[in-house]
Amino acid sequence: MKIFRIGAAVAALLSISISAGAAGWNWPVNPLKEVYVDCDIGQSLQDAVDMAGWTARPYTIYVTGTCDEDITISRNRLQINGGGEAQISGRIRNFGASITLRDLTITGPGEGLRASGGRTRVLDVHFVNNDADGIHATGNAMVSLRGGSVDGSSGSGIDLQSSVLNLHNVQIMSNMGNGIHALMSQITITGETQIFSNDVHGIDANLHSSLLIDGPVVVTANDGSGIRVELDSGLLAFGPVEINGNGEIDAICGDSESSAVFTDSQPATILCSDFDW
Repeated sequence: MKIFRIGAAVAALLSISISAGAAGWNWPVNPLKEVYVDCDIGQSLQDAVDMAGWTARPYTIYVTGTCDEDITISRNRLQINGGGEAQISGRIRNFGASITLRDLTITGPGEGLRASGGRTRVLDVHFVNNDADGIHATGNAMVSLRGGSVDGSSGSGIDLQSSVLNLHNVQIMSNMGNGIHALMSQITITGETQIFSNDVHGIDANLHSSLLIDGPVVVTANDGSGIRVELDSGLLAFGPVEINGNGEIDAICGDSESSAVFTDSQPATILCSDFDW
């Protein structure tokens, strides 16, 4: 008897999926795991996110075209995959969920990504010309970027408040604020990451923030300092780190409570002295 009741439940789910397909959705064989959205024919990425429901199953949305909408996510194990061609002209807001963004371009009004808690993996995503910070993370959010870029934001490329950031092979460039600005946050930068041509500092680690760099990382051609640590913040750099050619001192500690240690290579100019243990 239990077998027949489970079968009826599955049949009901399949009926729902067929109805959704009739409404214009291109569902694959298993509607509980993935769905395809084409924004160029009027389908909505937010509708696809909402259809994921609250199940614990992994759920992937494959998106094509240009989506002119803001996206709000609060469901765990959700992935949005743009296949290297899709574009979102709007904001993605993650409210405490564990999500993945892959192979997208995100542009347009507001922050490209606002992470309020949760974990956000960002794989080969390009944040381009966002009207505020490219990425804004608060509330103990964990944000991990691998590949991709943050370019031309009206604010900082990445702004952190009480959050954790991991970068690997990322370009952060030509933002109107800092490349990275951090308050009470932890930053780890690895691989061939490049931070350059930002209008203020390359990295401003502030107010009990920590910064770990494991090269070959390049921080150059920023209008202010390459890296600034202040208000009881610290920097530890390994490997062939290149910090040079910035408009002000390449690496600076803004007060005696902050420190910087370079184990393998020194910035072209550095001002970090009188550290108060």
